[in-house]
Amino acid sequence: MYRRGVSTGKRARIVRVLSIALFGLAPCLTALGAMQIGREVSVPQRLADNQEFQVSIEDLIEHGRKLFVANWTDQEGGGRPC
Repeated sequence: MYRRGVSTGKRARIVRVLSIALFGLAPCLTALGAMQIGREVSVPQRLADNQEFQVSIEDLIEHGRKLFVANWTDQEGGGRPC
């Protein structure tokens, strides 16, 4: 039977494919939630807003060096996406 140009058999196949795709993505989405995205561990101390104007230039350069050489974790956005 046709309704709006899509047969019920084709519609059932589309629903089946979408269901399989969602179940296939479930482990990936669960892993993302378990990683606690946003947890900052590579550089534990960040400069507050406008603090860059209050610290010495040597301290500012040292902080920048720490940011540049930090090993970013998955929680901080490092690595490859799922």
